[in-house]
Amino acid sequence: AMNAGAGDLTSFSKEAEEKASEEMRKKMEAMEAELLKERENVALQMKQQEEELRAKEKEIESLKGNDLVMATQQLEEQQILVKEKEAKLEDMLHAREKETEELKAQQARKKHENATIQDRIVSMLPLILEANNISEELGRNILFELKIVPLGVIEGGTTKPGDIDKNVVAVRVVDQGTRRSRLWSREKFLDRIYAIRDQYHKTVLVQMGDNPEGDEEEQENDPFADEDLEILVGHSHVYLDWLYHLEPIDINTPVLDYKGKNEGELHVQISVTPASEHAPALLTEAGGQPESLDDIPRDSKIAIKVVIVNARGLPAHLKSFWVTYATFTDHELISTPRPDTVDIHPSFNHTSSFPCLADKQLSDLMLCESLTFQVWGKHNCST
Repeated sequence: AMNAGAGDLTSFSKEAEEKASEEMRKKMEAMEAELLKERENVALQMKQQEEELRAKEKEIESLKGNDLVMATQQLEEQQILVKEKEAKLEDMLHAREKETEELKAQQARKKHENATIQDRIVSMLPLILEANNISEELGRNILFELKIVPLGVIEGGTTKPGDIDKNVVAVRVVDQGTRRSRLWSREKFLDRIYAIRDQYHKTVLVQMGDNPEGDEEEQENDPFADEDLEILVGHSHVYLDWLYHLEPIDINTPVLDYKGKNEGELHVQISVTPASEHAPALLTEAGGQPESLDDIPRDSKIAIKVVIVNARGLPAHLKSFWVTYATFTDHELISTPRPDTVDIHPSFNHTSSFPCLADKQLSDLMLCESLTFQVWGKHNCST
């Protein structure tokens, strides 16, 4: 059964890779066709402008006196406008070419990621089978399963903007008695498999009467358990496009586990503010009220204010909930305090603010990316 499931996982991974490659290929073809069309339009516009300038130059040759002076001045002004227009068209083409190159790089990264996932699935299958066999022999009733999940939903996973679509191989650990499951990173499973083997060997020695203290050691160091360890409850993605328009975000967003199951709700508030309490209000260069981030003078210092208000309906078998996220700029990990209380409706009221520059990179991030919050907890031993 394990091998059949593994085959399904490998097949699913290949199918997903083929589908993603086909979608990327179509997108690339559409962008290259559009780029070719834009190049033709630019070439045509530049040719028309050159013809107009040549016609104007011939017209000037027949003029004299003040008419010649005025016409020459108009021609020079027109030449400046033409050069500015040509520069804008060239910039537009360069921007489109850059988008195409970024798309190609994205395709290469995705291909490498899929190849890495395939290799890790194949290398981990025997270890998963071994862990399940040992679990069955020891009567632990624990099932290990390989899963392909987003990077942000595993322990130690990133919460950086831009990594929301990155997938990795992880291990689902299911207690078949309680039907509760948790997710281990690949690295954590590779560490635990050695301890699982060690426990198996010690159990065999106990059964043979060669290690009478083995039962006590087993209880103290259980490689199958995560008691009192940090458990990732789930994650919440908050899209930032409202911030680009300088509109504050006040949202109750679902907390989703790695299976997409709703594990509760997180209330957060995010806003764009002046760089500090004493800094002047955000204004345009003309001193007016800005309507978007692009209206603020480039490279102005601003701040992003994040308030994690509370959470509701979190799992009852956990306690001591806290929330983490990474800043836009240096990806510093921000965390709420960790209260040692059993409350599935925790209030955090945690405020943090981090500096940013009002530049194109930030505008693009707000229009295209999301901020990921990870909700954590610990096992509630009383349940």
